[in-house]
Amino acid sequence: MKDSKQPPSKEKIIALGFTVAVHVVAITGLLFLGLSKVPEPPKPIKTILIKPEDIPLPEPKPVEVTDAPETAQENVAAPQPSGPSPAERQAVAAAKALQLKHQAEQNANAQAAAKAKQQAEAAEKAHQAALEKARQANTAAERAKAQALVKQQQQAAEKARKEAQQRAQAEATAKANAEAAAKAKAIAVEKVRNAQIARDKANADKLARDKAARDKAAADKANADKLARDKAARDKAAADKANADKLARDKAARDKAAADKANADKLARDKAARDKAAADKANADKLARDKTARDKAAADKANADKLARDKAARDKAAADKAARDKAARDKAAADKAARDKAARDKAARDKAINDELEGASKTTNTQNAKRTASNSVGAFKSKVKSSWNPPLGKTGEKATVSVVLNENGSIASVNVIASDPNVKASAEKAVRAAAPYPMPADPEARKLARSFKTVLTVQ
Repeated sequence: MKDSKQPPSKEKIIALGFTVAVHVVAITGLLFLGLSKVPEPPKPIKTILIKPEDIPLPEPKPVEVTDAPETAQENVAAPQPSGPSPAERQAVAAAKALQLKHQAEQNANAQAAAKAKQQAEAAEKAHQAALEKARQANTAAERAKAQALVKQQQQAAEKARKEAQQRAQAEATAKANAEAAAKAKAIAVEKVRNAQIARDKANADKLARDKAARDKAAADKANADKLARDKAARDKAAADKANADKLARDKAARDKAAADKANADKLARDKAARDKAAADKANADKLARDKTARDKAAADKANADKLARDKAARDKAAADKAARDKAARDKAAADKAARDKAARDKAARDKAINDELEGASKTTNTQNAKRTASNSVGAFKSKVKSSWNPPLGKTGEKATVSVVLNENGSIASVNVIASDPNVKASAEKAVRAAAPYPMPADPEARKLARSFKTVLTVQ
């Protein structure tokens, strides 16, 4: 029988030290597991499908629309606020799926932690049983076997502790992920709400802008129509006035031309009458002179014949020869007298014919010169009127212009009579601007055209 008071062997001391160390490690692991929060048993996972349109959205604000007559029909067809876009629905669904995934991971980690705790408790029980068995072992082989078992159980306990710690960390990570998923879901829902609010505001702003644009377009169209009507009325009034003025000017021109023609015709008729009267008087005078000459010649001849007969009668007795000589002389004298008379008569007739031809030629030349001068003066007046630029606001004002020209058409003098000084100055300026005037080639016509008078009226 062995002595129980023998000092313990070296192997026993090592075994005891190892056993104490294993117990310290086991107790530390149990303390860690005991102080940590025991995970709740996993709850059954329920999958709930949420449609994006089921998410509560803020009610759209009502848009005030004025039922104006021109926009009432358009307001009826105004676009209603639309739901969330496909991208927003996809974001909400992704956030929900992520949340469900993290919740499933959290439940799985909780189940694994509970299982690890059970395994640790079983390992601890087995370790305690092994320690008890080691203490009760008597032989070295039994003690070695008990120590090996204790070591295996210690390793299992360490492994279970590490797994429990990893699962606890995984559970914390899953919880953080779940919280992050919930926050992401809340953010996604808030984004959807904000997007809906933005869309509602954009729709309201668009409706307001469209109404303002329609109102402005209607007002612009009304203004443009009014301006067009006013312009058309003004244009018509101006055209009517221009036509009336043109008709008045044309009538005045026709009346003046008719008056000028009547005056010219009257002057021509008066001159023709005077010329005819002068010609008739000249013919009558010539006939009277011719008759007087013939009567005188006849009387002279009668007297001479009577004297000759008387003398012949008295001298007949004296001498026939003297009578014959005297008769011959008387005949010679009579022949000479007849020849002289015939010559005088022919000369008188030729002079009368020449005078008549010269008078007719002079009359024709004078008439032509007057017509030429009248045409030139008319051209001068038209040229002055074309060059005249009357002052504005002087309608109805008149200017009487008297002009004297030189032989070459330059201005010798200008005299303007007008009540308004501006009208007077503009009329004189127009006369001088129109110079030089084209003078007619005929001297008589040029002489008649060297002076003219016209009246300018501001239209």
